[in-house]
Amino acid sequence: MEVTMSTLRIHIDRLTLEGFEGIDADRVGEAVRVELGLLIAAQGSPSTWRQDMQVVALEGGAFQVADGADEATIGRAVAQSVYGGLQR
Repeated sequence: MEVTMSTLRIHIDRLTLEGFEGIDADRVGEAVRVELGLLIAAQGSPSTWRQDMQVVALEGGAFQVADGADEATIGRAVAQSVYGGLQR
């Protein structure tokens, strides 16, 4: 059995969320990073990805979270939306 090791690096330069005043952006960003890693580990990298791919901007689309949601919940929702957007 052959085992192939790969390295995947995702760099998010800027994450823009509208309508989320008063949240800690760093905590949301960390939650996005963690959730994207979990999604990729569980479901694989999106089929549209290729080696040395660079995405300049990605519209993650809309998502819903409950009023008063914490940064971790918001970050998970963002990551799931971004992951879905990368599938297109």
